[in-house]
Amino acid sequence: MTDFSDREMVQRMQAGDTTAFKTIFLRYYTSLCLFANDYLGNPQRAEEIVSDVFANVWENRQRLPLDGLSPAYFRAAIFNRCINESKRGRLRQLYLDYAKNNPAFFEDDDTPGRQLEIRENVRLVQEAVQALPERCREVFLLSRFQNMRYKDIARQLGISPKTVENQVQIAIAKLREALKHLPLLLIFF
Repeated sequence: MTDFSDREMVQRMQAGDTTAFKTIFLRYYTSLCLFANDYLGNPQRAEEIVSDVFANVWENRQRLPLDGLSPAYFRAAIFNRCINESKRGRLRQLYLDYAKNNPAFFEDDDTPGRQLEIRENVRLVQEAVQALPERCREVFLLSRFQNMRYKDIARQLGISPKTVENQVQIAIAKLREALKHLPLLLIFF
């Protein structure tokens, strides 16, 4: 089956042919793990990401474009996952740095003053989100609070994924500016 093109493999996979999927997997897995490891420097996590991408391909095989399983397709998917992984790592480090430098913020303080501070911060975040332009707010809420992917938001709202990305970036910039006096919250936007 290794003589078949990627296009033929996609057609076979769409028909539920697990042998075609295995062939694609074996064709690209090792080189994609090396590719992911170049970004992450963690072979185990690189393998997990590549495996996740392949699992996603199988789960969504009915929606794959016929020419979609090229090496470039896989590299783009893996690159995006690696970037997201790096962002999470930076976010985790920012959080740990903040915790180290501001230990009182993380103490279990159930005093009325602390509860009031928390309620005030929540109110400020809600106001900042409500102050966003309508479309920007709608896109941001779908992205961050309903965990929808850009392409799904674009489909739901009838706009392009690039417009979704731009609106999220605008929302984040506006929220960072509006909430800059709340340093811990900034790492979440």
